[in-house]
Amino acid sequence: MKILATLDTADFSDCVNTGYRFNLYSDGHISATYRTRWQGSRDGARYITDPDYVDVSTIDASDDDHDALALLTSAVQDV
Repeated sequence: MKILATLDTADFSDCVNTGYRFNLYSDGHISATYRTRWQGSRDGARYITDPDYVDVSTIDASDDDHDALALLTSAVQDV
């Protein structure tokens, strides 16, 4: 399955940041993986939506408002 876009909720190169990495896949499903580097914290909890959660047929690479990252951002905006 091809990843079309990735969105991080924090800069994970800094060890104090925690958050999620969201990926939008070519079948329209989204995965959310919890990321942390805190000692004793659980890293890698993963949540996945059903296929077609996002309508990827509306992606238009020539339009920044309808590209894959824009669709992913709007889909996870309230998470």
